[in-house]
Amino acid sequence: MQKAVVPQTGAACIPKPCTRQPSSSGASAAPVTRARAARSSCVSVRAMQRAQSPSRSHALDRVSVPEAAPVSLHPDAIRRRQEAEKRRQSRLQYTQETASGKGWWEVQNPFNMHIVASAEEFKDRIRLAKAGNSLVVVDYFAPWCHACKSLHPQLQKLATAYQDVTFLSVNAGVDSLKAMCDEIGVTRLPYFHFIKGERGLVAEFSANLTAQKLQQLRLQIAQHRAT
Repeated sequence: MQKAVVPQTGAACIPKPCTRQPSSSGASAAPVTRARAARSSCVSVRAMQRAQSPSRSHALDRVSVPEAAPVSLHPDAIRRRQEAEKRRQSRLQYTQETASGKGWWEVQNPFNMHIVASAEEFKDRIRLAKAGNSLVVVDYFAPWCHACKSLHPQLQKLATAYQDVTFLSVNAGVDSLKAMCDEIGVTRLPYFHFIKGERGLVAEFSANLTAQKLQQLRLQIAQHRAT
């Protein structure tokens, strides 16, 4: 019968020797840093060499800035430039005057286009026109009327073209003139009256910015201004 082997309690456990070598981080970091610095210096040197190479400088020399087109001296081109400049100045003036507080119906009106301030002024201007046997075109409008505002530049062009015709602008949005418009029978805006000398009212109709209505305005003016 075999005896059980009992380990001795006083025997010490002897560990195995460690085969891993201690790492020296400080020793390995220096070569890596030097390698990175060397690569970056090489890259910067190559970039400088490419920038200073003759082939690249020639390529940069070949890049040309487009020159401005020569200004045409043809009469039609000169006229178009003058008209464009006049329109630009007109828009600038319109913006400045409306910003100062003027209404759209008060800006850039020709000398023969008058804004009626009262019923008395309206009657006086009609009386003067009748005495001179001249044609009067009365435009009834309101500041809030979008059709009136859109049509107003076309009326300014007509007034400039027919300088012997008097154009009166009656603001139907003002209380004093609104009562006069109700008495005359103006129920729609914009509305026009054509008054000629002693004959009085020769035509009336409402208008807008359509080609048909603009042609009707021109025909009425051309027909009654000469008679």
